[in-house]
Amino acid sequence: MKESIKKRIEAVRRGEVPEGYKRTDLGVMPEEWSDSTIGKVIAFHSEKSTINNEYPVLTSARSGLVLQTEYFEDQVTREENAGYNVIPYGYVTYRSRSDDGRFTFNQNQIIERGIVSCFYPVFRIIEDLAEPTFVLSYLNNHLGRQIVKEIVGTSQLVLSEKKLLELRLPCPPLAEQQKIAEILTTCDRVIELKQKLLEEKRRQKQWLLQKLLDPNSGVRIPGYAGKWKPRRLRDLGSFSKGSGISNDDCSSGDRPCIKYGDIYVAYGEHFTDAVSHTEEDVFEKAPTVSEGALLFTGSGEDPKEIGKCTVYLGNEPIAVGGDIIIMNPKRTMINPTFLAYSLNAYPAIKQKACLGQGYSIVHIYGEDIKKISVYVPPTIEEQERIAEIIKESNSSICLIEDEIAEWHQMKKALMQLLLTGLVRVNA
Repeated sequence: MKESIKKRIEAVRRGEVPEGYKRTDLGVMPEEWSDSTIGKVIAFHSEKSTINNEYPVLTSARSGLVLQTEYFEDQVTREENAGYNVIPYGYVTYRSRSDDGRFTFNQNQIIERGIVSCFYPVFRIIEDLAEPTFVLSYLNNHLGRQIVKEIVGTSQLVLSEKKLLELRLPCPPLAEQQKIAEILTTCDRVIELKQKLLEEKRRQKQWLLQKLLDPNSGVRIPGYAGKWKPRRLRDLGSFSKGSGISNDDCSSGDRPCIKYGDIYVAYGEHFTDAVSHTEEDVFEKAPTVSEGALLFTGSGEDPKEIGKCTVYLGNEPIAVGGDIIIMNPKRTMINPTFLAYSLNAYPAIKQKACLGQGYSIVHIYGEDIKKISVYVPPTIEEQERIAEIIKESNSSICLIEDEIAEWHQMKKALMQLLLTGLVRVNA
């Protein structure tokens, strides 16, 4: 970053107004920018559908505007949707009711015409007055404090059309808005391309799981022979249980530990570094495991996820919390990483789902886990090679995920600088 930009940012943080800038109700901004309102650059669209299912139903989610049939697993469109708001291509909508005070503005960039619930106002950005990408970026990233002052309601918070029009908006010259939009759009395109690559890598990994872990797939690594045999987990290792480590226990400390929720949200088939840590006294009371131990979740909300498995590959002992089933595999019979991949593949998931007990909360127990059967290659060497191939595929996925996260952070930082005028662009 240029030294002049750094000095400008530091000056604004100190409450000063740099040369070429002015103080407004929206904060410090370039002198060429105007302090306007959303109402001056948008126009609401009042068109309604006249018959049932006249156009595809869209859902405005925080991830974007999507077809309702794709957003939900099952068709949830109401039988009667005549009178829904019509949203043409390029127009914008938002859910006017929020449970947490956050409002997401989404542009229709997927179909020529769609319909949304009447709770979703529809408007267009007047392109002669403002650049749509600039306005949308500001709406979604810089209106938090303004919205908090304007929303009403208790159980559900409402941002009305009237209040939306009153929200304030900085307006650079149109040419500068277009340049800012071009930069942000470039970021979006890079993220989109990397997201498509990520999806392809995930499909490749799924293919590897399906083919390399199935002795009947017809795909086998060259150089290996011998028949795969089904093995029950009770024959492949010993089992024990974790003990209670609460969220409060993980508020401080530097000793690694794992809670069953970590397995669901933080880890894939394997991990080396713990995301949770605890104090020494909690660590000493809890069961610990070393490298190669498999850890299963003992409860969950979905039978398809029950008994999710991860293998610990770290170098130091880690404390294991309650509702976690521990398996220490026999290393002369089974490679732990190979086993973890096998246990998270469809045949094992199906077995675990059948063994789960309960409805709103599904449980699985160590004695049930022991019953699960997996096909095992005759040699440790083949198991290790299969695990290595899948692990390499997984590493490429993680690398792309990290790159996408970095681009999101870069875009966020750019928006903070460009949408406030702290960094100017040549129009």
